[in-house]
Amino acid sequence: MVSKILKKIPVILILISLSVLANFIMQNSANAVACAKTATGAIITQDISSDSDTTPFALTTSSSTFDQDQCSEEPLFYKIKFYDVMLCREDPYTGFNTDNATNTNSPDFTSCVEIFSGEKEIVIEPGKADDLLDSDFVLPIGSYRYAAVILSNHLQIKHYQRFADSDDEDVSIRGYKASGNQAGTACYTALKSVGVQFMTTYNNELQTGGTTTLHSKTLPTADAGSNSQGSKILCNTLTNAKAGADYAIEVIDHLGEGKYLSDNSKFRNHQAYSSSSIDGVQMASNMLKATGNTVGTTIENSTKLAGYFDFGTSPVVIDENVSGLTLDFNTSESVSIDFAVDDGNDIIYAAKVGADPFVLRIIPTKAN
Repeated sequence: MVSKILKKIPVILILISLSVLANFIMQNSANAVACAKTATGAIITQDISSDSDTTPFALTTSSSTFDQDQCSEEPLFYKIKFYDVMLCREDPYTGFNTDNATNTNSPDFTSCVEIFSGEKEIVIEPGKADDLLDSDFVLPIGSYRYAAVILSNHLQIKHYQRFADSDDEDVSIRGYKASGNQAGTACYTALKSVGVQFMTTYNNELQTGGTTTLHSKTLPTADAGSNSQGSKILCNTLTNAKAGADYAIEVIDHLGEGKYLSDNSKFRNHQAYSSSSIDGVQMASNMLKATGNTVGTTIENSTKLAGYFDFGTSPVVIDENVSGLTLDFNTSESVSIDFAVDDGNDIIYAAKVGADPFVLRIIPTKAN
């Protein structure tokens, strides 16, 4: 079916006969936030025997400099609920391009063509693809510099990770336990398999006097990483981590910095264009309300996240030889592994995993 947006564009149409795929693509990203790892894939962890050691991790760009308490990794499973995927001739992002507060400008999709519209949850995992469309669609011939996606701001990640020193010897990390401490050499996400719901937010919102909910889900009671009970990730043996990993939820509550519940002036519903982990692609974003594609004004009414991608001098070109599209999601650094260090007692806590943005490329498939 031709979308309502498509009907506004008087151009030649072609039938795209292949499904659009949500396909993980490995990138050699130059982003400087990736964790330094051993040859076997363990995150390199420095000894914290000194009281001044509060940053036991290093980045790939400086693997011998241990100056981080957070680094980013490639999630094993990244679950996303999509509402819209669009190609656009003109920029749909109409927000501020400076670090202003709440933006009142809703996006403008009038130059966009819908590739997908509806509601579908897919799982992105390394080296695999998942169908986003169940049928063919038509698309106008032309050049598209921009793409836009609208998705739920509840992002789900399933991941486990081993920790070791530079000689690849296991290092103990402490994680969640209802009482006391649970240490292990591998840490992993979980949802309800341990009787708790591991849901966190981008800005670490907490309960404020009694039970506080966000989008009908209960917020955590303790700051992630403040102690073992505050941790929102489990730690055990690598075998148990592989067997017990389940999805944890990270809610992108807003795009500013700081907790909305303690200071609603911190709320920000937009993020201007900036460079991404793919050369030549810039990205921006908005918080949106549930209906109408209008910008959100609070964390409670912001239930969708809109991402905009500017392909610059390499637009998506649709011509008569195109028979399909592949959506390549670069998630190579889309899970943030956050830690807290009790340097006085030489303890490293696995605080949580946070969902970081993916980067989208749209690649036309040529007919044989």
